[in-house]
Amino acid sequence: MLSSSLFAALSPCYHRSVKLCTLKSAVVLLTCVFFLFTPAYDVYADELQLENGDYISGHIVSMDEEHVVIQTSYGELTIDRSQVVSGTFSPELGASLEGIAVELLFDGEDDIPEDASMTIAEYGIQKAAGADGTSGSAIRSTGKGTYLKLSGTPDLDSADTITVSFWIFLREATRLQYVLSKWDVTADGETDGKFAVGTRYSALYIYLMDPAGSYHLESFEDIVPTGTWTHVAFVFTSSAITVYKNGVFAELRQVPFGALNESSAPLYIMTAKASTEDRWSRYNLNGMLDNLRIYTRALTETEIADLSEEL
Repeated sequence: MLSSSLFAALSPCYHRSVKLCTLKSAVVLLTCVFFLFTPAYDVYADELQLENGDYISGHIVSMDEEHVVIQTSYGELTIDRSQVVSGTFSPELGASLEGIAVELLFDGEDDIPEDASMTIAEYGIQKAAGADGTSGSAIRSTGKGTYLKLSGTPDLDSADTITVSFWIFLREATRLQYVLSKWDVTADGETDGKFAVGTRYSALYIYLMDPAGSYHLESFEDIVPTGTWTHVAFVFTSSAITVYKNGVFAELRQVPFGALNESSAPLYIMTAKASTEDRWSRYNLNGMLDNLRIYTRALTETEIADLSEEL
């Protein structure tokens, strides 16, 4: 069972369970970016910048909410995490957290700390084996009104640049189904939203709402096949949408606007509040989802390839 609360904005962005992180907080957080130490040797270097201005290089052995343990050329050091301003660390410790607004890994743990502002509500979602085959490491929706509702993502509300990354296993393809939707519809049919991601007949549908409140739809063929795990990512920035499939560039499409509507609408996962009738089952995804991440920056092609290879 997923908890109804997530990390507080002042908590470090690291946990074994479903995670949601915001970098808007003034608290010191580890910012993860990949840094290759030297092309001559297949070795990754980790580096920490401390509050006193020092830099420590080596290999991060472990990290929790209080400490970072790093192996250096002069021994193993344990660093108080509150003293770390920023850092780089190698892919095996996880994907980049720089600019991340939402991170839901669905990895099977239930002990999620209380969150004063950001909440996640579960409506009939079931656990399933993830893209890596691990039992209970993904979520499954039946296509009959099962979904998650996430509220309280201020960084995402105002973002004009976004990257969305997820693993998906689609069970049916003949109807439009939504992977996620930051979109709302009032009782009288008025819309307020920012973006939505759907699929039908293996095509990826991306809906974007511009600052004037008009929505724009682009579809990309042969991105989401049925009956297999697929990594999908897209970037919206500078009036363009770039789509990736299994870490490989698929297509770039220009759009006639360069910013997104500012919206505090909830983020619905595996459905969309896109109509005033039968809203939860009509567009409900029938399939599985793993490692959902949403960034408020444009990830590079290399970073997206790394996300597709992390499992």
